Amino acid sequence: MKKVGDAALFHKIFHNLNKMGLQKKMIAGYIMIILIPSAVLGILIYKRFYDIMMNEYVNQKQQIIYQYNVGMEKDLSRIQDIYSLFQYNTKLTDYLDGDYISDMQNIYDFSKYIKQVNGYVYSSMPFIKNINIYKNNEDVMSIPSIISSMDKLDNVKVIQNKTTVGKGAWICQQTSNGNALDIRYYMKIYNSDFDKELGILEVIPNSEIMSNYFNNIKSISDGNDEIYLLDNNNNVLYKTGKNMVSINEKTLDKLFSYKKDSGYFQIKINNRKIIGNVIYIKELNIKTIVLEDGTNAFKYFKVKKSTVLLYLITLFFVLSTIYYFIATNITSRIVKLAKHMRNIDEKNISLYT
Repeated sequence: MKKVGDAALFHKIFHNLNKMGLQKKMIAGYIMIILIPSAVLGILIYKRFYDIMMNEYVNQKQQIIYQYNVGMEKDLSRIQDIYSLFQYNTKLTDYLDGDYISDMQNIYDFSKYIKQVNGYVYSSMPFIKNINIYKNNEDVMSIPSIISSMDKLDNVKVIQNKTTVGKGAWICQQTSNGNALDIRYYMKIYNSDFDKELGILEVIPNSEIMSNYFNNIKSISDGNDEIYLLDNNNNVLYKTGKNMVSINEKTLDKLFSYKKDSGYFQIKINNRKIIGNVIYIKELNIKTIVLEDGTNAFKYFKVKKSTVLLYLITLFFVLSTIYYFIATNITSRIVKLAKHMRNIDEKNISLYT
């Protein structure tokens, strides 16, 4: 029944076309042969171009963010390397172990061997804000701004559980005002035989390390990014950047569940394309997710978009011109033939050329 109905429909269409005048047939032919195929082809080409350019943009952005990440991780590695300056300073370990003869020797050793190490670190690494050592031996004298009692250290048990011989730990949390991310590096200091814990080294970088990282990412898209830092459980440690009001918490949870540590993705939310870049910060053991509205990204290849549109419009006019000349030629021949047929009779059938 369906095939019969389709055949009847096509028969009706062709019947109506045959009843049309020549001019209407040419217009109908233009619509079916040029206009509709050109429009469909243009849409397909434009969509393909959009997908290619968007993938290219997100991929390039991923590579740039990765370079920023590498630069920041180098600074973090340098901070971790500070540990060896303190662990292998025998004067310091002896002091923390309470192994000194007199207060005079203590003051001399501190001035010559311990204080100089701090001065060297601060001068060679301007991104270091503070260095503290928290001692286990309460009998050892505290030194303001350098050596303090262990009870002055927050989250002691958490830090002790995360640090072992040869392994330190980064602790990341928001500052009290929530405007920045506070990162601190901790590692245990042992005696020369590494069989006795003497204290915990705390290194606090200044906020510029993370703020520069975020600002560099924002500069890629003129501040149109929304940046999240997530821990291993996808809990948000810190958020900065432009707010996307179209993204609700349920959708964010879906985006945060991105399985790979690094990569990029595209997703549609409320008929808007959101692009995301993911970078894993190995030293901090946290993940950076950068979200951006696709409409903002599209303006970065405006020149290429205009070029494609120009090509499509040019192709349309070329095809229209070709059709016009073909249609005009066919029409003129038909008109001449019809005029010739009206001017002849049965006794004078001359050849039409």
